[in-house]
Amino acid sequence: MKISKKIYLLGALVILLKIFIASYLYINLFSKKNMEDRVIIIPKACTIKCTSSILLNANIIQEKFFFISYARIFELFRKKIVAGEYKVPKGINFVEIFNKITKGQVVTHQVTLPEGLTNFQIIEILKNQYGVIDDNIQLKLYEEGELYPNTYNYFYGTKISDLLHIMHLKMRGIIAEEWDKRDIENTKGLKTSLDALTLASIVEKEAKFDDEKPHIASVYLNRLKRRIPLQADPTVVYGISKWDNFNRKVTYDDLKFESPYNTYLHSGLPPTPICNPSKSSILAVLHPIQTSDIYFVADGSGKHIFTNSYKQHLKNIKKIRG
Repeated sequence: MKISKKIYLLGALVILLKIFIASYLYINLFSKKNMEDRVIIIPKACTIKCTSSILLNANIIQEKFFFISYARIFELFRKKIVAGEYKVPKGINFVEIFNKITKGQVVTHQVTLPEGLTNFQIIEILKNQYGVIDDNIQLKLYEEGELYPNTYNYFYGTKISDLLHIMHLKMRGIIAEEWDKRDIENTKGLKTSLDALTLASIVEKEAKFDDEKPHIASVYLNRLKRRIPLQADPTVVYGISKWDNFNRKVTYDDLKFESPYNTYLHSGLPPTPICNPSKSSILAVLHPIQTSDIYFVADGSGKHIFTNSYKQHLKNIKKIRG
């Protein structure tokens, strides 16, 4: 009877132990849920113990021991914690949280780089972008005009150099593809794809509306063909304020400013693009409309009036300026 009683007690203890373990696991894995929306950042090289501290401090888990033990077991199956920024929504349990940080379901951010910016301006935007790391990239690593303006996705901890590399590859791919499909007959003034990119950058700065870009491109291509100076104000501005913002109207004195980018003083295209143009500007330059126009003036609404006559051009200016 004594042996049977001991066996009975041992059996009861085993059952109680199993119940305790099952309850402990259930409570930690499924029952306890995150009570608020939270965002956490797990740095690179953060260990399991380091991650447990981050989760505990954010009130996402209630104790370190269970998380560390759980993570160690799954580490044997090559299920490792991935560094990054995570959004932990209200109501998800331990298993869901653990799956999220081991599958690398990090927060995705976006940055929009508008067309017409210089490399300097793009880098300044990226320096102030949340989660982007300034790795002190040299400004001259890429030539002006080699970065494609667009909206880009990135993750917390992305380097400026990584984003610029993606932008560069995108621009290089677009200009190479579109150059091969250009209207050869009407773009004879462009000897290389760099010439096309340079002219596209000028068109970008001159045009406010995409539908006018092929006409503006036509004017400049006609001027190149006839060896008439481009006389493009944006090139003058770039020569004056390459690394800064230009927040005033161009003056007659500005037009005399000596710079290789001053297309009033120097014929032909400037040495490099003056900004990073959009695809629509590139296409406008490579597929211009056919005109004989060599003059245009802004009409005050963002549009332009075009003509092939200097006399008419002066009349247009007088009419606009009253």
